[in-house]
Amino acid sequence: MSEREREGLKRLICDAKKANNLLLALILVIVLTVNVALMIAPIPAQPTEVWVATTGNDSNPGTQLQPFRTIQKGVDSVAVGGTVHIADGTYNENINIGKSLVLKAASGRPVIDGDKTGDGIPDGSCITINANGVTIEGFEIKNGYNGITGQTSNSIIKNNIIHGHLNYLGSNGVGILLWGDNDNNQILNNEIYDNDRQGIFIGYDDFDGNPNTRPKISSGNTVSGNKIYHNGLYRQPNGPDASAYGIQLWNADGNAIKSNEVYNHDDWFPDPVNRPTFDFAQGIYLCASFHNTVEGNNLHDNNYGVGLWSTGATIPSPETTRINFNNIAGNTGYGIRNINTVPVNAENNWWGSATGPTHSSNPGGTGDEVSDYVDFKPWLLAPTSGGKSETVTDSGTVDAKTEADTTVDISATGSHTITVASYTSNPGGALPLTALGKYIDVHLDSSVGVTEIVIKVYYTDDEVAAAGLDENTLMLFWWNGASWVACSDQGRDTVNNYIRASIRSDTTPSLNDLVGTPFGAGGKAIAPPPPRIMPPVGGILTPVNKLAILAPYMALIGLAAVVAVTVKRRKR
Repeated sequence: MSEREREGLKRLICDAKKANNLLLALILVIVLTVNVALMIAPIPAQPTEVWVATTGNDSNPGTQLQPFRTIQKGVDSVAVGGTVHIADGTYNENINIGKSLVLKAASGRPVIDGDKTGDGIPDGSCITINANGVTIEGFEIKNGYNGITGQTSNSIIKNNIIHGHLNYLGSNGVGILLWGDNDNNQILNNEIYDNDRQGIFIGYDDFDGNPNTRPKISSGNTVSGNKIYHNGLYRQPNGPDASAYGIQLWNADGNAIKSNEVYNHDDWFPDPVNRPTFDFAQGIYLCASFHNTVEGNNLHDNNYGVGLWSTGATIPSPETTRINFNNIAGNTGYGIRNINTVPVNAENNWWGSATGPTHSSNPGGTGDEVSDYVDFKPWLLAPTSGGKSETVTDSGTVDAKTEADTTVDISATGSHTITVASYTSNPGGALPLTALGKYIDVHLDSSVGVTEIVIKVYYTDDEVAAAGLDENTLMLFWWNGASWVACSDQGRDTVNNYIRASIRSDTTPSLNDLVGTPFGAGGKAIAPPPPRIMPPVGGILTPVNKLAILAPYMALIGLAAVVAVTVKRRKR
């Protein structure tokens, strides 16, 4: 091959390589372009609503007409913040929630059963939450390790029936178990019963041996309107466990437990041989938990109504836990037992007797017993439906219309605490007038610096009509310990519908009488109208003197006879 031919061949090979490189570069550009296009292509959005039914299929799109079969599929498929609608029926599942969403009954009361295999042994907790902002509403939740468990904040658990959870692993069996750092949750209007351990547990313990180590504190939670009973069953295989509580807080500060009914927590270690001395079952247990509010609850037929124990943790000063306006009665051990040595505010409760609780400092008290370090004075004289306590600086108003249909205006200098409670029944004897059915209690912490207190009790026209009262006669009475006495300075506003009583140092009652003083409203009954006599059909009956009516006619007949005789004689 000549030199010229060799040079041509080299150029040909070089050109071929360049072409191949260009082709490879072009292919690479195409591939990259396709990948980028795929990356920026819109991903189909998850639906904001999905439906689940026992007649559905998880291969369906999850629409109302083509629902999923399992709740877990609905949870996995819905968008963050979306809603999973569950049709009535039974779902044997252990559900895990890892996003903010609403899980609610679409019809009936769907059952979530944690025993997936039906062998009587739970296969996990019924619902586990590992996200914030979750709502669970309208289910029957049963047969799990726990009913609802997890760590969450800003979540709502409401209108559920939660029962039958088994302590199979030794640390479960709780209706609602929020373990860890749980803040600003709402547990509302649930029925929780027959669980092996607590009805509701909120809090955490790191078990490091130091009670002052509190790495996780649950705060801002509200437990309200629930019916919680007969928890702490201690069923096998694990037997007794120290958790027979309706509601327990542990390392949980600044929470509200309000308007619940908690009862039948009275079995603690049912083992007379191995555990004969334990008696700590409680309706509400505040364990190493401070600055909480326990208000407006009905606590009965427990061993303790409320128990408090710091477990050795340093108690903050001041410790502002308040246990007020509760009905605490019929508990077999204590109404309140405070194992701590810092007094707890337990004023304005009903203890089952107008004589107050049983305690050595109250010799005549026959109500539920209280331990030392319980500030129980003043107490209420009858069961209560709730109340309100507020501190006012100088002059102002305590608005307790929601709690007791009452406002209290104060004219004063300095700070004063006013407490208003509503009674469910008459706390004294019979009123001098017909009762309207409104009874309140007003407590002023100190009369020093107070010029006047004005109490206004509000009513509706329907309430007055139902009581059969004349609105213009409505009055306020106060209970002096022996009888109802009319307030000396009072009036009524029939436009704004309230009865007013002004209390000063010169009135009856006086400011010094407001140490837990019942007031009652009453008035004169409207006199029934006289019975109306209805006329019979066909006319009005009146008394009849038949002789008086017939006399004129008889006279005419006689006169006619005389005339006839006279005429006849003349004709002769």
